[in-house]
Amino acid sequence: MQPAIDPRARGLPGGVNRLVVRLCVEGPGTSCGVPGPESGDLGGFQTVLADINPEQTEQGFPLDWTGYDLAPADGLPVIGRGRIAFHYCAFWQPTAPLGSVIGIDEVAMAGATACPFTDVVFVGGFD
Repeated sequence: MQPAIDPRARGLPGGVNRLVVRLCVEGPGTSCGVPGPESGDLGGFQTVLADINPEQTEQGFPLDWTGYDLAPADGLPVIGRGRIAFHYCAFWQPTAPLGSVIGIDEVAMAGATACPFTDVVFVGGFD
């Protein structure tokens, strides 16, 4: 079976939302980069598997639950280890409001031989 990831996401109206699904194949560790949109440091998560609303338009993010099938053709490795990250972006724009709210309903994975969620790393913490 070929590896595949199928996240489902949606956003609320009234803002500019963007979600980037990223991949790191550098192995275990905490190479998540420096928090903040100004830094540009993504650590080991350099490979983009999906970019939802890359133009950052107010109508560009789906309002209904929408699935995104990601496969090796999208950059998902066929063998080896890796980690995925969901990078939410809501940058200030002079002509549109900041992001509203997005949700990721589920993430289905196929072709994985072990649970990929054994290491959880949060950069910046939670309030």
